[in-house]
This record gives sequence, structure tokens and C-alpha cells, in this order.
Amino acid sequence: MGLYVDNREKVNGRKNENYLKVFPFEPWRERANWIYQRFRMNGGNVNALLREISKLPYLFPVIDTKDLPEGAFFKIATMPVKELDEDGNERIIGYTITTHKGLRQFLTQPLLAGYWVYKNMLIRAENHEAVVDHVSFLYAFNKLSPVLPTGEPNPAYVKRVRVPRGSNVGNLASVIKSEYREYTLYPHSEGKARCNYELLPKNDTVNTIDIARRWTIPSSEIDEIFLSHFIAKLQDANFGDFLEQGDNEEVSFRESLLKDLKVQLKAAEDAMKDIEEKIEKIKNPKLVEQMDQRYTAHENDIIRIQAEIKNAEQLTTKAQQRRTYKQLIQDVGDYWEEVVKPEEVPVMIENFVDKIELAVLSPRFYKLTVYWSDPVWGIEEAICVRKHHTSRKWKAEEDEILRQHYPITPREELLKRLPDRTWITIIYRAVQLPVQRTLREYPDNCPRRICWNDLQLLQKYGLSEEEFLHGTYRPLFCASFRPGDNQFPCNPF
Repeated sequence: MGLYVDNREKVNGRKNENYLKVFPFEPWRERANWIYQRFRMNGGNVNALLREISKLPYLFPVIDTKDLPEGAFFKIATMPVKELDEDGNERIIGYTITTHKGLRQFLTQPLLAGYWVYKNMLIRAENHEAVVDHVSFLYAFNKLSPVLPTGEPNPAYVKRVRVPRGSNVGNLASVIKSEYREYTLYPHSEGKARCNYELLPKNDTVNTIDIARRWTIPSSEIDEIFLSHFIAKLQDANFGDFLEQGDNEEVSFRESLLKDLKVQLKAAEDAMKDIEEKIEKIKNPKLVEQMDQRYTAHENDIIRIQAEIKNAEQLTTKAQQRRTYKQLIQDVGDYWEEVVKPEEVPVMIENFVDKIELAVLSPRFYKLTVYWSDPVWGIEEAICVRKHHTSRKWKAEEDEILRQHYPITPREELLKRLPDRTWITIIYRAVQLPVQRTLREYPDNCPRRICWNDLQLLQKYGLSEEEFLHGTYRPLFCASFRPGDNQFPCNPF
């Protein structure tokens, strides 16, 4: 995997100082770093990276024994790539990674970053020279591993949304989810240029779902609404207060952690001194052996604690990361898209957002509930209108209502019975069935291009039909500190 172990006990008749030590294997080092760099450039998408690797003739070159010292142990944890030579015999031309599991294991291997982990215990943080740089390793590890090398939960890990197919999943794919328990939100890619967020019943899949039960919206539409509001908040001058508060909270936690670790370190050092003072007075061999084991255990504890202290001292708080993004956005203003790389936008969002919930209110209205990471920003809810009309398959129950009531039922009553259908779509469906209307009426209070459910919400939020039909409506944002508080102002935030 890019490392080898020096198994030579003696070199030139003398004790080998590097016996059982780990060293980077230089011919594979460059390719290992390439994997980590491409993982970051793909926005943490394992499937996209695996497809990229599959197009290469091989990932790692053939191992030449000249590149390894005599007696070195090199474990090959990758698949050999073979081809036929001129005589028709198979020969290995290189090695590659072929499975999703294998690539995840490679990207989360602590040994590549210089860590020595034994039985879920971090023995030493800088045990050997790292194969990959520390920043790239931590990015991949925090993206993929829900647990730390010690077996404890990884606080930096964010559970990813399952992507059924495609790699273009939108900027909010990792944080957006359905507000309804019985539904799941899937990012669904349609080629390189288009991606949708789909709400599907949990018992169905993308391939088998009845189109009448699916609700789909382009991810670009939701991303645009969120990002315009998000960037405006970052440019707000009052934003620094909550950054300092968040920073103080995380710094306080880090100081508390360091204090506890230093107490543990002093306790281990005092225990070793106590053993050193007593060992000279003890004559019983069994007691000497027991104290020697305790002394060795304390030595290992000190190595581990010192590594944890060093890591804690180098931690960058989320508030510091947020401050960096905030300063960047304020410096570049409206040109932020030219400075922030597309693959970094989801990472920036994850630093500020715990989750975003999507709820469908009507065929054209939907609600976004943003749970910000910092309590000062709290929870914000937005009422939004889709830019385009929905096109959903007619259900058998709807067709039956149309056959029974279309001929003689007044328009308003029929719209109430089919609240998600506009009058124009009802007419078109009646022609297809076919059903003929015998009642002649021309009501002025029933719109032809707006369904009943949309009409109720349009009146509730004080929007005009022109704003609604021509897309000039601005989303309503409301700051709230109680989940489920759906009271919104009539004027845009």
C-alpha cells in the first residue's frame, strides 16, 4: 500500500537500528498521493474516483526488488493487472484497486499518514514518515470513517446521503433530507448537466417507484435559493459575533481536553517514578516482573497521551474555519464563485449547516428548513415556489372523479375534488378519457392555470398571480428557534 517493513535483524553483522521500522515505498508514493488529491478534487466521491481508476491501465507500477532493501517485507493489498506476453503467458504489469470497499480502506489507512494503531489504540502519531500529506489524509478520513482509529465516534464525520446513480448531485446533497419520516430524499443525476432532488417512499426505489408518488425538483433551483441567502448572511457585518462565540465554545472544549490529558500524563509519569523508587528494594522476581510490566504499560500510555496532546493543540476549530470562509466572502464580494472552487462549495456549506429538511406543501410550493450549526443563527424556514410546473401521472382515483363529476360539477367544486390539478390539465385529461362537459359556466374567481392547493397558499402569503406565474416571487425566509413553527410573515425577509 506504499509502505514496507525492514525485517533485517542485523546489517553487516551488527544490530539493525531500523529493524521492524516502517518506511515509504517511493515508487508507489506518488500514486498514493495522486489518489488522495483526486479524491479531494472529486468532492469526496468514492464512486467517481473508482471509475477514474478503472480507466487507467494500472494504478501502481510493478515492484522492482532493486527498490527494496534486502529482507524488506512489502505487503501487496491491491489486485494485480495481467496481460499476455508474446509467448501467450500471463505477466503482471502493475496493480490496481477494483472495489469500493478496497478504495475506502486505502483512503482511511492510518499507516499512510504515519500513525501506528494497535488494537484500536493510537500508539504513536508520528511513528514513521508519512506517505501522504496530513491534510489530504484527514480530509479523506473524516469524509469516510465514522469512527476514529481508537474505535471512538469520529466527531468530524458527516453521514452521506445515498446517491442511486450519477455523480452530479448538487451542493446540498450531503445535508438535505426529507422532513417526512415515511419518505427519503435522493439526489438523482440525469447526465452531467442536470441533477434532481427526489422524494420517494421508503419502501420503493428509484427504478420501481410509481411516477404518481414521486416529487422531483432540480437541485440547481434549491441550491440557488440557499446559496443566495447563505452568501448574504456571510457578508453581514454582524456575523463576527457568533463566530467568536462558537470559537470560544470550541476553544474552551479543547482547553478542557488538554487539561484532562495533562492530568493523565502527570499521573503516568508519577507512577513511573514511584516504580523506579521501589524497584531497588524489591527482591522477589515475580514482583519485579509485575512492576516491569506496569512500567512498560505506563510508558505506552505516555506515548499515546503525548500524541493526543499534540493533535489537540493542532486542531482547527470549526469556528476558525467559518471565520476563514466569512473573511474570504467579504473580501471578494459578488465574485466569490470565481474564487471558491466548485468542489469546495459543499465543504463550505457543511461547516455552517447541520441539515436542511425539504417538505412539499403543494405542487408548486415547498418549504426548506435550515438547521444552522451555530445556535445564534438557530433555525430558518423558507417558503419557495417552483420555477416550473410539475407533471405527474394521473391516478386511477383521479380519473374516476373526473368521469363522475366533470360533466355537471361547477368548476370550483371540481378543483376542490382535484386540488393538485389546474383547470387546463383537467380539460386535457377529460379529452383523453374521453369525458364531455355539459355544464356551461364562466366563473371569474377560479383561475385556469393555478390548482386549488397552490391558490390557497398563494392567498395565505399575499402573492399575486403574476408573481406566481411569471417567477418573480422571492422566497420568504423566517428566522425561528422552534422546530415546526410554520408561521411566516407576508413580506419577504
